Amino acid sequence: MRFLTFLAIFTAVPSTLGASKPQMGWNSWNTFKQNINQTLIEDTATAMVEKGLAKAGYSYVVMDEGWQALERDVEGWQQHNATRFPSGISTLAEHVHTLGLKIGLYSDSGIFGCGFTPGSWGYEELDAQTYAAWGIDYLKYDNCGGFHAGTHTQQERFQTMSSALLATGHKILYSLCQWGHQFPWYWAGQVGAASYRMSGDIHARFAEDKANICKTAYCLNTGYAGVSVLTMIRKMREISPFQAKERGSWADMDMLEVGVGYNLSGKIVYMSEVEEQTHFSFWAALKSPLIIGADITKIRDSSLRILLNEDIIAISQDERGEAVKYLPRLSREDEVQVWGGAIETGAYRYVVLALNYGRNKTSIEVPWKQVEGLEECPGGGLKVKDVWADEDSGIVKEKITLEGVAIDPSKRGPRSSLHPGWLGTLNSPIPECGASSGQSSGIINTTQNIPPSTTNRFSSIGYAARKLHRREPMGGLSTCEPMFLLGSLPTSKGITGQRNFNQVRTGNMTPEAIITEKFPVTNSLNKRLVDDGTDFKMGGNACKRSKHGQENMETVAGLTTPPFSSAEIIKQGEKSLAASLFSPKVTAKIWGVAKQSFSSSSPPTLFPEYTKPGGTKYVYRELDFWTSGFFPGCLYLLLERRRRHPHLLKRLGWSAEDEPNLLHLEFACKWWTETLHPNAELKTTHDLGFMIFPWARPAWELSGDRRSFETALTAARSLYSRFDATVGSIRSWDICVTKRYKFLDPSKDFLVIIDNMMNLDVIFWAASQLGDDDMWNAAVKHAETTREHHIRPDSSTFHVVNFDQATGVPKEKITNQGHSDTSSWSRGQAWAVAGFAQTYGWTRDKSFLDTAISCADYFLEQLPSSGIPPWDFAAPKDMAQPPDISASMIAAYGMLLIHEALTALGRPSTYLKSAIGLTRATCNNHINSGGFYVKSQRSIDTVEHGTVVEEVGWEVEMGDEPETILNGATINNYEFAPRRWANHGLVYADYFFLLVGNKLLEMGVPELFDENRS
Repeated sequence: MRFLTFLAIFTAVPSTLGASKPQMGWNSWNTFKQNINQTLIEDTATAMVEKGLAKAGYSYVVMDEGWQALERDVEGWQQHNATRFPSGISTLAEHVHTLGLKIGLYSDSGIFGCGFTPGSWGYEELDAQTYAAWGIDYLKYDNCGGFHAGTHTQQERFQTMSSALLATGHKILYSLCQWGHQFPWYWAGQVGAASYRMSGDIHARFAEDKANICKTAYCLNTGYAGVSVLTMIRKMREISPFQAKERGSWADMDMLEVGVGYNLSGKIVYMSEVEEQTHFSFWAALKSPLIIGADITKIRDSSLRILLNEDIIAISQDERGEAVKYLPRLSREDEVQVWGGAIETGAYRYVVLALNYGRNKTSIEVPWKQVEGLEECPGGGLKVKDVWADEDSGIVKEKITLEGVAIDPSKRGPRSSLHPGWLGTLNSPIPECGASSGQSSGIINTTQNIPPSTTNRFSSIGYAARKLHRREPMGGLSTCEPMFLLGSLPTSKGITGQRNFNQVRTGNMTPEAIITEKFPVTNSLNKRLVDDGTDFKMGGNACKRSKHGQENMETVAGLTTPPFSSAEIIKQGEKSLAASLFSPKVTAKIWGVAKQSFSSSSPPTLFPEYTKPGGTKYVYRELDFWTSGFFPGCLYLLLERRRRHPHLLKRLGWSAEDEPNLLHLEFACKWWTETLHPNAELKTTHDLGFMIFPWARPAWELSGDRRSFETALTAARSLYSRFDATVGSIRSWDICVTKRYKFLDPSKDFLVIIDNMMNLDVIFWAASQLGDDDMWNAAVKHAETTREHHIRPDSSTFHVVNFDQATGVPKEKITNQGHSDTSSWSRGQAWAVAGFAQTYGWTRDKSFLDTAISCADYFLEQLPSSGIPPWDFAAPKDMAQPPDISASMIAAYGMLLIHEALTALGRPSTYLKSAIGLTRATCNNHINSGGFYVKSQRSIDTVEHGTVVEEVGWEVEMGDEPETILNGATINNYEFAPRRWANHGLVYADYFFLLVGNKLLEMGVPELFDENRS
């Protein structure tokens, strides 16, 4: 099969020379891995000069992992491997510098590197000083050990090294290697990085990925991924709009595999020349750093010629500094992709690449009018150059048609005997594209009688890419803008927008301006409708009975709830509990945190997790951390109670004028979830139920947000992909390294934690939506396996069970967060209570309800007189016993579900009373003070009425109090915990506190709090 690469460039006014261009050089890893030494580096540097690579612009010689000693010295200074580098690194650097080249090396942002050599975490200043003293010019900074560097975010760890490098005063190019985790195109430039890796490791295959490689930028792979060239190109569709020199950081598509080859049955096999040309063309046009990975001393001539192509290098290093962008109007999924973009190199001003990656003969037609940036250039035509053939194709007026040839589909790649494709440069001679009227562009004059199209031959490469669900542009903004377009709020069907203040100008608006808009609210769906056997409608379409016997998308999650009697449990004196649950101070805490991000030009990429003991401000985590969904979930819980239960809130004394209006909340919900949708494609985590479902489901059910509906389905599919039929469970952690345990081989160890019961919710929901028996049965089997192996005879729980991957037999039962393997971590016990209760809600399997009840009984039996659970129920009495109100709130929610189930079955229940007791104890002892609303105002000068004072929004005064609603949480308290903290705030404690409140509203219980009720 063959493919075509097409490049078109146009004349434009040259821009000022930019200081930032993608770096060029060589790195040892692709060919040599850790097996490097002084002689290899010296010989490579010499070969780069002798073979013309240095002259072509390849200036860096980078030593990847393998140069370090296995230990630091007694004072903590990093050491080189004296056996491999007998002269030392500084001497080697001097040698490289004498050749006119620069030298780089490798380190890691964690406690160790990928090969377990010492990382730089905690030693950043020492290491930066060492590198500067040695004369190092380039640092590749990895992330393999970063997951074991406590709880610090990648941004924090990478910023620490950046600051240390700057403090040396020595210029060192800073290149991040974090495989696209936490979506660094949003933040890498802010931490001073010249480049950042945007995906897992590449390997020397053009179209063949290793197993389980995802295709988009927002689904992530580990470092050792094995990503093909074509998949790297596919991933850049989402990232290329971020590739511009003013951002200060380039997306690194990983080292070039040109000339590398791979071992196939003992023989080294290389990509064909055509494949290598396409590989190099896209890396250059997409502005990836050009870092050679081959053995330069032995590189074959055809590969060397590709690396030395002056036209392609000029595209990479052009003065404009913008990557080509994917052009969906001209592309056909699974068949053809077309890319284009402006450049400034020599006489040419535009580049277009066209790629046939299907298996059939086809034609690619590129009309100039449909290429972004060339719409005004239809008349006189464009001068076209075939770059790889180094031939001018003449002037093409309206379009270029590239005709393919049929190729044997059994071939894995293009046949190098065929023409490698058409890579053309374009120049415009017409006035609309930069030349004065009646004049040429400076290249050629307008030519008459040029055929309206020209034809070239190309061939195809077989590749089945996953379809991308593209979002339509809104508000007339460019599709190159960030996904959240500030000029227009995404709205549900039936919602229309009307500006509230006529002084807000049209066009792009700030978040502050957007939240002053008012939208009529559509009828929202009740999250858990009573199962009355009827259909209901949404958006005009009836939602019919699902495959698993539920009436509609709502009733599958809940249970029929009979009316409650005021005499049943709650007495008049409990009004203070309701006042705590639904106080304006509660919403003020959430709104005050949410509003802090509104002044930013883009949605949040860091999310609140906890406040430190004695601290007041939230500490934030990266957007793919497991807790990222809880704060947006809090916002949706506030929206839910306002949408569904305003009459109950009013009976509690609430007034709509006391808090931000529904539009404010709707905007905040969308703003705080915009960057979280891509997390749904993560197949490397079991936490998708926590990361996605707290906000995606209510976004769909409250606002009819179809995108969130699809996101929730995608999350369920990703989580389901971690199910193993032999074990009968969904894998939790791939690896686990602590001071207690080390599990590094997922092929042998299959780790399952009790927390995972809560994540089944998203799978059951998706299975009911899709009618997917396999997905449904996997969730049921996981619950059965957990019940069998995580629940002890006394109904306490193990935190972790490690199964044998091959046989499915448990190997060991341990804890990672409790006091000991035989103790009972209270939050894990709470996960079991709520998780098995939720599972019963979906399946109506009474054995799951019985398990939830027995776990709840154990939880209640262990409670001290305070009613607040300690962090571990079985920790020694002589050690500190900090409380954990997160366990209390999770368990309270589970007990409300148990109560619903029992009353629906006509069985007596004490669990409503128990849940309220847990909540009351939390409110009495662990609600933070502070947090109240203040309406902000502004003065407007008018001709007719003078100065008018207008209320424009809500501000929140926190005082000196924490930003969390609750205190008294304990993240961890085990012996080796990196954060052995107690009595602090925690975002998921607040989330479950709000969830309990909403559940009580749904059940009607707060009606019993009315002062007039006897």
